[in-house]
Amino acid sequence: AVKYFEQAIEKDPGYALAYAGLADSYFLIAYGERQPVSQSEGYEKSRSAALRAIELDPFVAEAHAALATIKVKHDKDTVGAERSFEQAIDINPNCAMAYSRYTYFLAAMGRLSESLEKMRRAQELDPLSPDMNTSLASVLYFARDYDEAIRYSQRALVLEPNFVEALLWLGLSYEQKGMFKEAIASFVKAKD
Repeated sequence: AVKYFEQAIEKDPGYALAYAGLADSYFLIAYGERQPVSQSEGYEKSRSAALRAIELDPFVAEAHAALATIKVKHDKDTVGAERSFEQAIDINPNCAMAYSRYTYFLAAMGRLSESLEKMRRAQELDPLSPDMNTSLASVLYFARDYDEAIRYSQRALVLEPNFVEALLWLGLSYEQKGMFKEAIASFVKAKD
């Protein structure tokens, strides 16, 4: 993704949305502590790309959401992060990514009902995304609504049969319901 966003920027240096995508990609690389960049370098590259996107076009919700994630994970600035998440949603109330990223912030702050509300909205906006369905399943799991968590994990797997995160949340939800045979099968498939 980084390579393609960089190619888009090379072709159009004023393409704010490409910078926003680059910012989110670097955040995900840094958050997952994956190579080819160190965690600190990934966060700084993410911030730089998000700020460049906002400089080019202050109305790119994805850039504000990417910047908010950096404020949370790297800067530990929860007040600034929440402002950036809210700004992203104010700019574009149909930005599934902004709602999705905000969801995890709210859950970490212990605001699970708000988190669930935002994640439901993200999934409604992008119902064919395995990630959005799985993310909703994860929040439902923490809300102890295991039947719904299973339903959304299965929905993600219809869209992408080998989506590891969906298999893991499905297995965890089955485990909580005492459905150990199904849980093991899901975990084994995730491992494979």
